[in-house]
Amino acid sequence: MARDLIVATNLRYLFGTLGGLILPMMMLGQGTSGSVALVFAAGSGAFLLIAELLERYLFFRACVALKMPGGSAA
Repeated sequence: MARDLIVATNLRYLFGTLGGLILPMMMLGQGTSGSVALVFAAGSGAFLLIAELLERYLFFRACVALKMPGGSAA
């Protein structure tokens, strides 16, 4: 993940930080109304979903294909 998958790894960290730290802190710091808070929450959820999908992508790209279920046992 430090060489071939570095772009996906960095994007995962970026989206996780945005969705898990930055947007919630911005929402708490501004004392937002209900509709604005909903937009912040939806954005946070979307960023966290993208980060989780990137995590799944990295998991399946980083493991050896021969050890995956359904692979050839040669």
